[in-house]
Amino acid sequence: MHGQDGQGQIVRQGAVAAGHEVTVSAAVEILATGGNAVDAALAACFAACVVEPVLASIGGGGFATIRTDEDHQVFDFFAQTPRRRAPKSDEAFFEIEADFGETTQAFHIGVGAAATPGFVPGLYALWSRHGSLPMSEIVAPAVQAAREGVAVNEYQAYLLGVVSPIYRHDPASRRIFGGASRHSLLATGEILQNPELADVFEHIAEVGVSTVIEGDLASRMIDCCRAHGGHLGAEDFATYAVHEREPLIVEHAGARLFTNPPPSSGGVLIAFALAMIDALPIGGPSGPSLADWAAVLDVTRRARMSVSGDLPDALAELLDPDTRRAFAASLTENPLAPRGTTHISVIDRNDMAVAVTLSNGEGCGVIIPGCGFMLNNMLGEEDINPGGLGRWQENRRMASMMAPSILEQADGGLTALGSGGSNRIRTAMTQVINRLNRPGSTLEDSIAAPRSHVEGETFFFEDPDGQDVDRANVSARSDVIDFKPFRAPSMFFGGVHAVRRLPDGSIEAAGDPRRAGCAHVVDA
Repeated sequence: MHGQDGQGQIVRQGAVAAGHEVTVSAAVEILATGGNAVDAALAACFAACVVEPVLASIGGGGFATIRTDEDHQVFDFFAQTPRRRAPKSDEAFFEIEADFGETTQAFHIGVGAAATPGFVPGLYALWSRHGSLPMSEIVAPAVQAAREGVAVNEYQAYLLGVVSPIYRHDPASRRIFGGASRHSLLATGEILQNPELADVFEHIAEVGVSTVIEGDLASRMIDCCRAHGGHLGAEDFATYAVHEREPLIVEHAGARLFTNPPPSSGGVLIAFALAMIDALPIGGPSGPSLADWAAVLDVTRRARMSVSGDLPDALAELLDPDTRRAFAASLTENPLAPRGTTHISVIDRNDMAVAVTLSNGEGCGVIIPGCGFMLNNMLGEEDINPGGLGRWQENRRMASMMAPSILEQADGGLTALGSGGSNRIRTAMTQVINRLNRPGSTLEDSIAAPRSHVEGETFFFEDPDGQDVDRANVSARSDVIDFKPFRAPSMFFGGVHAVRRLPDGSIEAAGDPRRAGCAHVVDA
């Protein structure tokens, strides 16, 4: 997709892909008025808090990978475990059941499940380093959406239904997210309004990041934790730090991928899987077969499970010794938080590229009084507590599968991409990156192509044509013994939202249809 002037010359402005049309529109508005990719990405992050509330919140955090003319950077503004543990008798922490229809899953919520959020410090770190517009202009689209209201789309209504016990737990939450029926949450087409959140956005723009460090917003979150059984105190907010890291650089098929480094594991596991694709005699002109993918994803899964001890030789060859040691330490010392996420990708007219992945877990179930948002529930995830729930280590940056990335191809192509999807992030990203590096690939086709994932001894795969897979071959090359075909694309396999500048200067943008993704190219 691109625009042309009267002489057929390509004119280029930028592009956005994200998980909701309002999230995309916020970024498009900023690009159209002259903002750069960081300005646009920040506007999208604020808007996502309004229209993707299960996935993004001021009370959560995330990661961003940025490419400028001078450098590549990763900003880690994810959650930090509390510095002090409250007495068990004072902790509000309990289990709810999320209903996915075909299956249910236990989540743990309560203010005692909240870790220190990094959303506002992270966005201000990005803005202070690379932003070009006043913060008041950046938050304006989100303020308008929150104050005027937005019709809930089918996907967001589905998510609210899945985690209904969380969003019905608190009277303040029911006032915001309650539907026409007193016993239901907002349904498709009903209007979500959150004027208190609009006020918070304006306050943040006026006061700055200090409000969540030692100001009014920090005090409100601290008071909520004290009143409702949380661990967080003034010291947690006053000492929170955004970490700027050098990206992990991965070479694959003549391209260079800049992605999230340790202590998070997503980027390393993507790197490992891409190395397996390069090393193994798999695929032909059309790329790896389903059986090939099963073998690659299974060996990556086994590598992931082995990282608490000696890493396999392949992983040692992929990463240098320092990074290898940091990664091994990260998985034993840093808890892994793999839950509800959304992603935003932006490229501007000057080829600044930004990939931001956000998460709030699912939310802790309690609205900060007068503020319209929930803190996260990162301490309530079983996956991050291998020794048992509640045994998290104090004052540790939490790790993640999130891997916002920048892909630079040998022909000059430039892509910003990332995904939500729990531990399917790494497999979704690996498969899209591999397809993008094939000659003649398009962004839309690379994202829409069927995906697969290995979990334990089960091979999950999209098979819309009903061709199935050579099961004997898969089992011979992996530990897989069970097979779960999906006859239609499924949100289970993540949601990759991406934008790409092609070598001729034209732009592609694609949101993943599995998660109601949207995209827009802004022409000059």
